[in-house]
Amino acid sequence: MNLNRSASGSPLASLRPVMYSRSPCVRPTGALPWLISRRLPGVLSAAHERAAWTLNPLRLIPRRRLPRNAWGDREFCRRRFVSRQGRQPDPEGAGRLTDLFYRVKTDGSLLDPLYQLVTDKELAKLYIESTVGPGYAPETYRVLRSPDEIGAFVPDRVPCVLKPTHMSGPVLFHTDPDKAIDRDLLRKWFKKDHYRGTREGNYRHLRPKIIVEEFFSEDGVSVPKDYKLFCLGIIYLPE
Repeated sequence: MNLNRSASGSPLASLRPVMYSRSPCVRPTGALPWLISRRLPGVLSAAHERAAWTLNPLRLIPRRRLPRNAWGDREFCRRRFVSRQGRQPDPEGAGRLTDLFYRVKTDGSLLDPLYQLVTDKELAKLYIESTVGPGYAPETYRVLRSPDEIGAFVPDRVPCVLKPTHMSGPVLFHTDPDKAIDRDLLRKWFKKDHYRGTREGNYRHLRPKIIVEEFFSEDGVSVPKDYKLFCLGIIYLPE
């Protein structure tokens, strides 16, 4: 090969350097190679997390056997999140309601005494009344504080609504005065520990009770529609 020598006498001095505006590596062509190149780092990161967790001896502890402390509650919520969402939680994730719920459940804020107070359905009404005044919550007819009260319990007013004050979700609508109340269900409510099943700290120290309260409906029989609003950030309500 014949190379022209420069004044310096070096055959390489006359070669012009090659300038790249981007990496000289070959870019994958086609949809599948492009997808692999974009997703591979995330896949490897997830695989690394799974491998690290596989080697962690704490994974051998069944979820229901995790200790009832701050670490155990966080680990319980993390495993539950992964099993339901198919991914690891992102406590700093913006715009994801599921990540926001996970952060609230695991950052210790649920242990705030005010959170625990308003989680109890009976005490929440007292807090509302002391804050904004009476008349903003359904009227309370009675509160059952022991399973021993269930046998002789007869509602003073029908229709009415029965709810466990220490749980979230269960409700019994009693609209027919000639129909017997499901007393076995009420007894089961007293035995339920909502914290044990969800590890939400605001339920941990609540005493089991059943509240009997006013029933709202247009015709007094049909169950009214239930609306729930989930919001991120600070909410301003117009006056």
